[in-house]
Amino acid sequence: MNKDKNIKSDKIKFSSLINIKKISVVLTLFCLLVSGKCFAFSLFEDKGVDKGKWVVPDTEMSKIRYYATANLLPDDNVLIMGGFDNLDIDTADIYNPQEQKIIKSINLDDKRFSSFKTTNLLNGDILIIGGKLYNSHGIIGKRTNTAKLFDSKNYTFKDIKSTEYEFSKHLQILLKNGHVLLLPFVNMLKEEAHEIYNPYKNIYYKASGKIPHEVKNDFYFEYENGNIIVFSGGIAYLYDIIENSFKEIGKIPKGDINIQLNSESYLCIDAKETYSEGFIYNIVTKKQIPVQNKIMETWNIFSAFYPQLVLLDNGNVLVFEVGKSKNTYLYEKNINKFYKIPNPPIIMQPYIGIVKLKNGDILFAGGTSYSKKIQIYTYKH
Repeated sequence: MNKDKNIKSDKIKFSSLINIKKISVVLTLFCLLVSGKCFAFSLFEDKGVDKGKWVVPDTEMSKIRYYATANLLPDDNVLIMGGFDNLDIDTADIYNPQEQKIIKSINLDDKRFSSFKTTNLLNGDILIIGGKLYNSHGIIGKRTNTAKLFDSKNYTFKDIKSTEYEFSKHLQILLKNGHVLLLPFVNMLKEEAHEIYNPYKNIYYKASGKIPHEVKNDFYFEYENGNIIVFSGGIAYLYDIIENSFKEIGKIPKGDINIQLNSESYLCIDAKETYSEGFIYNIVTKKQIPVQNKIMETWNIFSAFYPQLVLLDNGNVLVFEVGKSKNTYLYEKNINKFYKIPNPPIIMQPYIGIVKLKNGDILFAGGTSYSKKIQIYTYKH
């Protein structure tokens, strides 16, 4: 009898111990979540967040464009060019967002396959500078200093004056006066290799002052008055558009990848060993505000496979990885958090053609070695 009572008592004690442990685990997880250390949990608390969706239109580009650019034209169509398909990429495509299909292919007289940059000029034409061509033996990698202009009214290409330097993967910025600033990605020369293109006179000219030697990222910050900040070797440089001069202004916080949000601030993301974290830097107040949670993965920012950032019309930022896991995130500005959102149907590689359509949706062209498809990210604007 006493033996049975003891066994029953032991069972009650054991059951109570299990319940206490369960409560302890729940409380621990709750405390971690409240303290901000439970990043994986907070990342997926996404009630009320518009995740958007991916759409693949029933159309194909004329070529597989592993490297590509995309530019919105004044008639709301999109010019898609570049990339390679078995060493043959001598066409550009025109995509019509209303019809959701490629409506025209245009022949090119050169095979400019990668590392060139395009800019929408103020008159609607597209400036195309530098990059790499195939040589006469079909070998990839010959850099060029040639430049072209796409006439957006007649849908034709024409050659314009070549640059002095061979620009490739360079920074190409449309200034408020309609001119275009060119800064080198890698500078093999001793002098400061930069140029400014004047489309009204079809000439190039130089700036004065302390010129950035090389700019190894696409990020720049533009003030409302048209002045520009660029980064080179960890140092920030200010370009004064009125004085046409550069000056070194020292170190300013930035991440491995960055994007301007408004006239005062930009989003920065730093890749750590096992995760990535973000912060907002206000260039006026000089204050740095951490994003509330972390992205629970990291990227090799020194390779081509680093995330791409796209600013949406609602002020949020699309953060998507090229290659590897193709994971996609959304930075929600109103609550200062990252959220996991649906991945694109087709895995994309570096150097994708990205453009914001008239309705605010984002078009992605190329970036694959096997598909001629276009992808569109649509969301509540």
